[in-house]
Amino acid sequence: MRLGFSPSTARILDLEAAYRLAVELDLEFLELAWELQEIDPRLQHPERVRELSRATGVGVTLHLPFMELNLASVFPGVAQNSLERVRRALEYGARVDASVGVLHTGRVPEHHPQVLEAAWHTLHASLEALRDPPFPIALENTALEPRDLLRGPAELEALCARFGMGATLDFGHAFVEGGAELLARYQQELTQVLHLHLHDNSGQGDEHLPVGRGAIPWEAQAAYLRTFSGTADLEIAGSEAEVRAAVAHLRAVLAG
Repeated sequence: MRLGFSPSTARILDLEAAYRLAVELDLEFLELAWELQEIDPRLQHPERVRELSRATGVGVTLHLPFMELNLASVFPGVAQNSLERVRRALEYGARVDASVGVLHTGRVPEHHPQVLEAAWHTLHASLEALRDPPFPIALENTALEPRDLLRGPAELEALCARFGMGATLDFGHAFVEGGAELLARYQQELTQVLHLHLHDNSGQGDEHLPVGRGAIPWEAQAAYLRTFSGTADLEIAGSEAEVRAAVAHLRAVLAG
């Protein structure tokens, strides 16, 4: 397992500081957020990212757009804008040599049969348009509220298989969706997991707590994590101190 962290989630917007922390903690990558590039391109300029990655040996993954994004929107203009944003993010990711891109799918305004049919049709068209990306895309489980379209490991597995994409297994999201039992099912049923999001919560919401600060039974996850060969991103909200705490706890769990 190649371990990294998300600077923007930890409120670290200084790129050099993020790389310093990754080196200090012996982490292998940073997960950059495309939204920062949209807001202020100076924050993650691709030339500077490449320069720092070469100097430190710390690679990058990329969280593709998720704020204001809906690839399953039943409103054509929204879906088209979302697709265009993802394409721009993929171009950026190729410039910074991202190893994987994390992608959210979409939401529906209500779970009416006709609305659901239209949303699935739009999502399939969006993912079809994203075939053959410049680096692997990993679809994330995001069932956190009633409006979220994608639910459970079977639906995520089917999308990955149909469009030749990998999966991002977000432990915190799975735990909110269905507790430790559903998290275990995701681990058992997803066959194309490329990337993990690791963070903790109480089970009541997407809190992005440091590993060990919530209700997820991390000792029960150790066997899966020890055998996982992809990238695992600590998506921890708060500060450098919270990231350090998460790294320390996770490594203690993995050490047994």
